[in-house]
Amino acid sequence: MSLRVFASRGVEACVGARVRLAEDERHYLTRVRRARVGDEVEILDASEHRWLGRVERLTGGEAVLRIEAEIPAPEIPHIVVGFGLPQSRAALEAIARCCELGVAEILLVRTALSQAAPPNPSRVQRVLRASQRQCGRATTPHVTCLSFDASLHHRVDLAGAIASPQHEARLGLRDIDPSGHRFFVGPEGGFSAPEIRRAEAAGFVPRSLGPWTLRTEVAVVAAVSTFFALVPPRKDSCKP
Repeated sequence: MSLRVFASRGVEACVGARVRLAEDERHYLTRVRRARVGDEVEILDASEHRWLGRVERLTGGEAVLRIEAEIPAPEIPHIVVGFGLPQSRAALEAIARCCELGVAEILLVRTALSQAAPPNPSRVQRVLRASQRQCGRATTPHVTCLSFDASLHHRVDLAGAIASPQHEARLGLRDIDPSGHRFFVGPEGGFSAPEIRRAEAAGFVPRSLGPWTLRTEVAVVAAVSTFFALVPPRKDSCKP
């Protein structure tokens, strides 16, 4: 795992700049990861850029890094994942996996079979921060809670698929919009029959994610991974 830290808000990052870490990030760098002067570090900043830096000073309770280069950002299609709210622990796990897969928007959807209220926003932010630190993603996915019917009309410019074990057809290239997509996954018990019908009326394509009943957090990974299997990123998909 690469060594990654977050720059404080308000820091103007650029090549050659020196970044003084906030106390929590200094503690992570020095106490948790036991970094030393000269170690290479990835820096994620508030403007959603990634930088390659090096530890320059660890003295007097300060941690100062020097930025050496900007790390190119991959161009990821705009993916929206909506999932029917499971128990809080499963919801947080699904949010973490969405972040690590590059999902742009996460919809916490209140469905007929939803099992819990949305997780506490502070817990969501902690999970997202940990996921970004793990995977190196600089951008933070937008998380919002919507009713099922409201979620169907979110980002209608993108094609959509809804997971339905009652349908045998798998997601295929004909169903996919390479520029972005919406994927809906149900809570434990799935979507109700009326919800599937309303989704179809709104333009969603019901598709199977396989022969087995998947947990919500696993179904999220299966759906997004299928998209990337069908639409692999281009070799030139990094911005200079």
